[in-house]
Amino acid sequence: MQLTSSNSGSQSVDQLLHIPATASNHKKNLIVLSLAFLFNFTAYSALQNLQSSLHATAGVASLAVIYGGIIISSLYAPALIRAIGTKWAITVCIFCYTLFTIANYYPREYTLIPAGLILGLAGAPLWISQGTYLTTTATSYTDIKNKVPENVINQFNGIFFFFFQGSQITGNLVASLVLYPSSNMSTFNNVSLCGKHSCGFSNESDEYNGSHIAHGTIVTLISVYLACGLLSCLLVGLFLSKLHAANAGIIQSLRSNRLSLVILPKLSSLAPMAFTMLDLS
Repeated sequence: MQLTSSNSGSQSVDQLLHIPATASNHKKNLIVLSLAFLFNFTAYSALQNLQSSLHATAGVASLAVIYGGIIISSLYAPALIRAIGTKWAITVCIFCYTLFTIANYYPREYTLIPAGLILGLAGAPLWISQGTYLTTTATSYTDIKNKVPENVINQFNGIFFFFFQGSQITGNLVASLVLYPSSNMSTFNNVSLCGKHSCGFSNESDEYNGSHIAHGTIVTLISVYLACGLLSCLLVGLFLSKLHAANAGIIQSLRSNRLSLVILPKLSSLAPMAFTMLDLS
């Protein structure tokens, strides 16, 4: 009976250990992670650029709190990732970024600053999780394809940062289209109004600030960014796979523990014989 249960347990562990981790699956995870960061930072990067213009004092204070929170979050980030896993750490942290977007619907010191602190506390875990996930996925991909690890890791990082840096373009493009829907190229002919003053304003002494924009337009802009943040959360939560290497490591640990339970009793039965041989010598 013990041998039968041991054999069945061995077969089940072997089946778990040989869960197929295909190269296409790793590529899919790379694209999902890259798109999630593209949508997330489309919202955050643009809102960050607009804080001083839209919300003046409260917006600037929230930015200061964000980077203070990032410094603090660097201390506990590894413990958080170890507790909930890399995938769910990314999901939770992206949701914290979305909370900051929601706070912009009602921009006050008591909404933006706490939301900025929450975002900052999620900043370091997000980037540490991203680096861990991307490197582990690239390493696993090299094992399947028998490629040089450094080359694959560089390639995966290049693809990821292509999407990530594109968020600066998409975020500011969304802001431009929503804030200036009737603009055309003739509006920007007078480049002397650009720089300190926003392009398109005819009065040189009239600096750009949030008062020029209707409240409904700002709400529309924030709603677009909120949709981007929620889409990012859904992409990670629904389509990003858990780290295959981590699962295999846990199963391998279980297998080692099971084997030790089988081997140690046999070794203990041989111990008296060993001591007898030592005494004879």
